[in-house]
Amino acid sequence: MLHSTPAPRLFQLRPRKRVRPLHYTEDGWHTLDGYLYEADKLARCVQWARRKYFTSEFTAFASINFTEDITAAEMKALWPKVCRYLSNKKVVALYVCEASRRSNHFNFHMLLRSRTPDLLALLKQATKTVKTNIKLEPYNPGEGRYTVRYMVKARTAKYKNGELVSRDRWAKKRVLFRQILKMRKYGFIGPFWPQGMNKESVWKEIVAHERKINDGLQQPGAEEYAREMYELTQGFFSLSRVRRSVGYFGVPSGWVPKLDDDLVVVEDHDADAEIPTPAAAKPLPQKPVKPLWKPLRAVEMIGVMKDRPERPAATYGPLMTTRCEPPDQTARPPPRRVDLEGRRSKLPLHLPF
Repeated sequence: MLHSTPAPRLFQLRPRKRVRPLHYTEDGWHTLDGYLYEADKLARCVQWARRKYFTSEFTAFASINFTEDITAAEMKALWPKVCRYLSNKKVVALYVCEASRRSNHFNFHMLLRSRTPDLLALLKQATKTVKTNIKLEPYNPGEGRYTVRYMVKARTAKYKNGELVSRDRWAKKRVLFRQILKMRKYGFIGPFWPQGMNKESVWKEIVAHERKINDGLQQPGAEEYAREMYELTQGFFSLSRVRRSVGYFGVPSGWVPKLDDDLVVVEDHDADAEIPTPAAAKPLPQKPVKPLWKPLRAVEMIGVMKDRPERPAATYGPLMTTRCEPPDQTARPPPRRVDLEGRRSKLPLHLPF
């Protein structure tokens, strides 16, 4: 089986994009468009069957890397024997075959449904005739939606922190077999699909499901209702997911679309009426915060007599008396001011005019 000369190249260097015209669906695993279509179809069928029909999750994920140069004819003779041995051991799995671009060797990925004990030992016993590197991992349900898509290298977007990093995360690992080799891309070991079903019957259910969603989105008010539900959830679910849910379940019968403020028409019947001119406001009286001057009060003079001091009747000059009466012209003038020592003051007793 083994030769000293290297095996012929297994993969295409520059695969063609498509063979059929654009208005036809490109299928098959030997063109880029056909590969993407078939890979997405297989991955969606497996995911649909897991959600709708399988009562338990997958159990393990295995990778078998052949480290020797094996031709396509030798692999087509070896692999059916491996599948037959594993099927007799009650192994149920999906396998995908691919070629390595660096080493030009065969690699197989297996997704197992059965709970077979000592699975690693069974895989080594089945491929004991050639050198292999086998890796077995338990299945992670959190990454289940990516497992099958990774196996077939289907086009899958990659996000990091909510931002789109790549539209095709496994584009560099996607390798297409040469069509002349007639290698089988995928297959099944044991009863992988639900009882009485196969890949095509599952695909018909998916097509009917998508047609129902598309017809539901064509109903009036579906897009407005989806947009309102998206705003109500504040972006917790993506708009695409909300639209698909609305398309499948339909719009509630009692729902009324919310009117947009820009579309509301308000009729103003008084638009032609003249707007009255506001009257000029009267200025308010201004009051000083603090008076600028303060009226002077008359000075009260006290004279010293022999018996008791006498209150003067009035003072001369422009000032008024304390009794607010006009000065009496017939009143006698007040006496001169005398200090305590008995000396007469030199200051005048009345203010100059």
